[in-house]
Amino acid sequence: MNDTTMFPQQGRHDTQAWELVRELGATYHESPPDRLQFRYPWSATLTSRNTCIVIDRSLPLNRVTEFDADGREIWSREAPPRLNVCLEFGPHTRLMVEGRTIRVLDTTTGKEETWSAILPEVPNAGCLTPDGDVVVGCDGGLYRLSRTGEVSLLVASSDDTFLEPQDVHVGPDHTILVTDGTASCVVLLDRNGVRQGILGTWHRPGRGQDELLAPNGACIADDGWIYVAETRRHRIVEYAPDGTRVRDVPISGPEPHSPATVRPLPGGDLLVVDSGNHRVFRCDRDGRVLWTLGESPYRSRLFSFPRTVDYTSGSYLVCDAFNDRVIKVASDGMPQAAYGDGGELGTGLGLSVPRAASQSAAGDLCVADGLNSRVLVIDAAGRLLREITEVLSPTRGRMRLGDPHQAEMIHDGLLHVVDSDLNAVLWIDADNNVRREWFGTPDGLAFSDPHQAHYVNGTLYVADSANDRVVVIDVRSDGGSAAVREPQITKLSYPRCIRPLYDELVAVDSDANRLVWTGKDGSTADVGPILRLGHDLPAVNPELRRPKWVTAVDGDTIAVADMFNSRITIVRRPRRNQSLEGMR
Repeated sequence: MNDTTMFPQQGRHDTQAWELVRELGATYHESPPDRLQFRYPWSATLTSRNTCIVIDRSLPLNRVTEFDADGREIWSREAPPRLNVCLEFGPHTRLMVEGRTIRVLDTTTGKEETWSAILPEVPNAGCLTPDGDVVVGCDGGLYRLSRTGEVSLLVASSDDTFLEPQDVHVGPDHTILVTDGTASCVVLLDRNGVRQGILGTWHRPGRGQDELLAPNGACIADDGWIYVAETRRHRIVEYAPDGTRVRDVPISGPEPHSPATVRPLPGGDLLVVDSGNHRVFRCDRDGRVLWTLGESPYRSRLFSFPRTVDYTSGSYLVCDAFNDRVIKVASDGMPQAAYGDGGELGTGLGLSVPRAASQSAAGDLCVADGLNSRVLVIDAAGRLLREITEVLSPTRGRMRLGDPHQAEMIHDGLLHVVDSDLNAVLWIDADNNVRREWFGTPDGLAFSDPHQAHYVNGTLYVADSANDRVVVIDVRSDGGSAAVREPQITKLSYPRCIRPLYDELVAVDSDANRLVWTGKDGSTADVGPILRLGHDLPAVNPELRRPKWVTAVDGDTIAVADMFNSRITIVRRPRRNQSLEGMR
């Protein structure tokens, strides 16, 4: 059977005039694939009939596809995000969860049944139990979906169980594995939901022997061995049945990049969803790859989840967060200098997933080292000039920095810092005294988890992330402030950055995977999630995926810290006489 029209397509997305002209941080194979089979594969399961079901979180529509043993497409379906669960529910039936709606599809007839029961939340993942039921993981807990169509709470999220499950897997003895990226660990529960153990360290991400940095998926094999997909360290970690970490599985061929999930297969093999390499592969326990679905265009990758990018004097300064470094690259993408323990300079700095980096006019670097609750200033040779962990506020007295997400030099030697834990924008002098501070807008609305602010010509632009807004504040020379406006931008989803570029205003709307441009006349234009590929590019992902930062390169080109794609995306915008003419 190869009926790809069984489930009709549910919409198309026209490519936009914005053009992706280059990726920084990627080296391609000499003969890259003509197309990407998957854009962002998220989960995969092998059925009893040896077919493979893959969920691809492509944008703007997610896609689920089932392939036969030879890699041929059997059927597929598209749905709006979030389509996060599709499992074998019978020889020819598949249980799918689209948002909170549960459906059972018959792959032989194309008919579907929608359950009357709906989930209270959108699940992040799901799995079958040894009894044939389905367990799904939502932010609020684990829910059981019985074969009779009932939905019931199995385990609630709490400090005694888990915080936010990204993945769930039930072993043959009913041991439940919950991958909790928020708590940076994998939690083992018994069949009643009582916590039995933890892999990693609760709520403490790290790179130590007993720590996990950012796990996204885990599974328990029939013999009790456990495998963890540690997405942001690009590895599969093996644990013995007693919870002892044994090794990183040495995958043959291309190294994994951002593996999302791992599942055990009959006979002991593993099924790995290698998201960053746009593929799914089967390997044995020693990492020998046996077959793959999809092909990566990349030979190597320079960045690991970059958070910020700045462009000065022909070079890009990149906060290469999960490589624990700040790296400067030339306009041709070649590395020039790297700072931190993940680089060659400043190797004693101890950076840990730095949040942001900028360069002053004098050539010094300012680094927001958020997980270490500090801001560093280092010179071009990597020598530490200044470390700030505590400041003196005129209204709140001594304050320890919490989680600084931005640090840069502004006028008169002041250090401009945005601290998300303190919900504050601070201007700090050389003696660590706070000269100006904003904990909210002058109208009294407090900031909530701000990620970035930009000051220019007497105006402060703030990305007030958890309030889903951006605000513009007039900074008066007399020490006062007055709210100028809250730009009327279509609903934002956790904006991480706001900057004036080319006499216009651009907001990085991270969770919506887009940039929003606002012209002087108030008109707006979305950039992303889909970009038009330049003619000289190989088959690369045309999507923005959790962008964090934007900076100007020249009059028609911008650079985007495209975090989940682990790249700096160089985008050329339409010319004046194209679709944004009305914004001028």
